[in-house]
This record gives sequence, structure tokens and C-alpha cells, in this order.
Amino acid sequence: MSCKTIKKECFKRIVEDVKQIILNPLKDQNIHYVHDEDNFLNGYAMIIGPEDTPYQYGYYFFHFLFPEDYPYSPPVVKYLTNDGYTRFHPNFYRSGKCCLSILNTWKGEEWSSCLTITSILLTLSMVLTKNPLIHEPGIEEGSNDVQVYNEIIEFQNFNHSIRFVLKNKPYFFFTCIPNVTIDKEIFMEECKSHFDKNRKKILNYLESKANISKHELSFNIYNMYSNIIDYPNLYKLIKK
Repeated sequence: MSCKTIKKECFKRIVEDVKQIILNPLKDQNIHYVHDEDNFLNGYAMIIGPEDTPYQYGYYFFHFLFPEDYPYSPPVVKYLTNDGYTRFHPNFYRSGKCCLSILNTWKGEEWSSCLTITSILLTLSMVLTKNPLIHEPGIEEGSNDVQVYNEIIEFQNFNHSIRFVLKNKPYFFFTCIPNVTIDKEIFMEECKSHFDKNRKKILNYLESKANISKHELSFNIYNMYSNIIDYPNLYKLIKK
């Protein structure tokens, strides 16, 4: 969609939001955002998982589709770092749906026109917590399910959200978006730079896990019945 067909108020507000990100970048919080200048109602984000969580060092991608009445309605945000099987977070469905109250997709504080793209990015980052399963209603922190889920997600974070991303490039995850026009090198430089900077820590961590024999975990809550945890092989693959 060209800028000419977008309502003036919507166009103006998106420009203001993007300027806010340029003037107050979130890169020091490992949050990156690129707006699509050709299809102006589209935006693309990458959040690098916080340390000391199952998501540490992982690359998580999101697509923003803005409604024509923005900012009076929130954008539709789609989670893209899926492998087709793993439910990486209670709030991020395998279908790509993001359940957050500020997106009006979950109960709680609803979207307000005072909120911005930055507000959404920070919220997405904040849910990548140490024990993500407690975001699921009815789950308590002491539950055994919390630990099992953490173990599965941590492995798939290194296997899929790091190894697979670097092998196939971030652009791979955006190809599911209709009429995508972004640069095929989107976020690649940031991924490589971040990995190179943290390579030693990542490899040291994986090496400490490499003595854990290959095994299988079952997790019934999200129908994840068969999850192969194979750190010895993963360590070899990432070390290459």
C-alpha cells in the first residue's frame, strides 16, 4: 500500500512513532525495529532474548500490521520465530498470534492511542522471562511443568532461534508475509554481530550442557509430546 492511500492521521502517527525509535533507540535493550517504507502499514522487529532466561541470545522476530485507523486500534503483531511444533511462549502461539492485553488479544490493560510502537516492543521483550510458563493461567512457579518447559524451550532457543536463524538468515522468517518487500539481509548484520560478541559465552554454556545425554521430554500442555534434547550434537553444530 502506498503512502497516498493511507489516512493522514494514521500516516502522521506512524511517522512519529518511528521517529521516536530513531531518536531513542532500543538497541541497548537488544530490541531492533525496521519500518517498511514501500508497504507503509508494515513493520518488522527483532528482540534478542535476555540473559538468564531460556531465551538468552536467541533471535525472535515479529511482524507489525497497522490498521488504517491507527493509533485508535492496535497493530496486529505476528510472532515469526516458529519451528511448526514448539510453543516458544504461552503468549506466542504456533499460528503466530501474540496474546497481549495491550494488543486487545488478552484480558488486562487494553490498547490506548497513547501507546506507541515502542510500548509494544518493550512489552514483547518483558514477557521473555526466566520462567515463561507462569504466564499461562493456572500455572504456579513451583510446578514441575515449569522446569520441563524451561528445559525444552532453552534447547530449542539455541537449536532453532540461534543455529537455524544464522544458517537460514532472518529473512526466511518474514517470507510468510504477503507482498513482503524488505531487504533480504534484514537483521542479519545485527544477528552476526551479536553472535560473534557472545560466541565464547554461548559455546561455554553449551559445552557445560554437552555432558547431558540425548533424551526425550514430553510436555502435554501444548501437545508437545516428543521433544528431543541433544546438547552433544547441538554443541558440535554451533561450534563449526
